[in-house]
Amino acid sequence: MPMNAARAMLCCALLLVAPAAQAADKVIAGSLGGQAPLWAIYVAVHKGFFAAEGLDLELNFAQSGAAVTQQLTAGSLDVALSVGITDPIRAIDKGASLALIRVIGNSPPYVLIGKPSLKSITDLKGKTISVGADNDITTVYFERMMAANGLKKGDYDTIPAGVAAARFAALKAGVVDAAIVLPPLNFQATAAGFVTLGLAADYVKDVPFTGMAVHRRWAAANLSAAKRILAATDKSIASAGAKVTVTGWGALWSPYDKDVASLMPDLGEGKEMTDKINFPLKLREVEIEAMDNDTCNSAFAGDKLSVAETEICAMYQGTTKASCQGDSGGPLVVATPGTPRGFTQVGVVSWGTICGNTVTPSVFARVSSFNDWINDTMKNN
Repeated sequence: MPMNAARAMLCCALLLVAPAAQAADKVIAGSLGGQAPLWAIYVAVHKGFFAAEGLDLELNFAQSGAAVTQQLTAGSLDVALSVGITDPIRAIDKGASLALIRVIGNSPPYVLIGKPSLKSITDLKGKTISVGADNDITTVYFERMMAANGLKKGDYDTIPAGVAAARFAALKAGVVDAAIVLPPLNFQATAAGFVTLGLAADYVKDVPFTGMAVHRRWAAANLSAAKRILAATDKSIASAGAKVTVTGWGALWSPYDKDVASLMPDLGEGKEMTDKINFPLKLREVEIEAMDNDTCNSAFAGDKLSVAETEICAMYQGTTKASCQGDSGGPLVVATPGTPRGFTQVGVVSWGTICGNTVTPSVFARVSSFNDWINDTMKNN
């Protein structure tokens, strides 16, 4: 047999026995559609963060938190990505096999809006207000706001309407006198002539807003997928433009600092910058902005450097704010209200070019890319 023919047959045989690419894990998720609290989820979907974690996410929407929770309890959903915190709590209290795995929103963004004739919340006595459902998180916040203004149940009427868009529609149609809504509907309401009566965040500071819940049976059988859902959410929070904070004991200098520049020629052979630059006596922090990897790679193109998907870039463009020599290994965190510490670590200081320059960012190891290794190491040590 000619050698070329033999090689062709061998190639075909290898293709036949080659393993197929591993399919993504199917996850059936649910939430309330078209609302601002889901922005982080939308970012994760459209930037491919779930797909990058090997997840095939099917996102379903319902008209109320109670409906999402009912579907989750029945096993029609694997996870509720974001739902009013009271819905899964009530379901769990009644025996549902659910678990809250993360607080998504801590501070309530609800705004109480009303007809132009209303001047304050006290004017709602004898009026009708549109809420989400009789016992959902909107009602909890709304009743707190009313009580703080001397109004109790019976002083007003409520009509459950489901999602914020439906509540606003009821107000526009004249069915109700006021409604509790979410951004950006409150801005649309103001533009249409309606008035703002109060912000829930001014009245309620001890009840988290939304949470992520899973069905326990699914989570037990798909623990890796559950962790990857959280990892994708972390990436979304730390995606382009997100404010992140880096802390460390690194050098406090910039290449554009005249005092530092004057020292550089005098370092002498065998001397390091650390021999001339004082390090801080107190732990320092700086807030910078995360950027997407494409933009980051463009910034490093002149230096013929690039970043991997396992890395995060961040800088405060136009300033010299950055991590520096001595900060390596320090944490990069993003504010996550409602978590035990109030922050989630998304990165570890790794490398950069010249500290504090205004062109290239600082680079951090992406924590979510190493979750399995971190968990295994913590478990076995």
